[in-house]
Amino acid sequence: MALEKQQREAERRAAVVEILAGVFPLSDRACRVALRAVTAAARGVERDGGRTGRAEGVGCTLTAAPGVVGRVDGVTWSVLVPGRQIVFHREGVGGGAVSLPQLSGGTGAVAVCVEVAA
Repeated sequence: MALEKQQREAERRAAVVEILAGVFPLSDRACRVALRAVTAAARGVERDGGRTGRAEGVGCTLTAAPGVVGRVDGVTWSVLVPGRQIVFHREGVGGGAVSLPQLSGGTGAVAVCVEVAA
């Protein structure tokens, strides 16, 4: 049991490293962690044109970007966020600590879509 827990924790840490490295497509495990972070940010409070959330050691900031579709590509599926740019960072870092463009708009609900590769 303890060995399984250690293995899951090692896999989670590897997924976090993979996401923060910014090399796409992400593995399935990393893409699932990224989706949780994006979803947490989408549910967050809008501040200064952005929303920040975190999941499993990954912080995510979504900034308003009209006409843009933010994407996180995995091997077999992708996460799409229309009207937002996606920035991943270490958990606990975000908002003013991450260099983000100041764009107008984006005070409504944030749509998060999952697209499965054919």
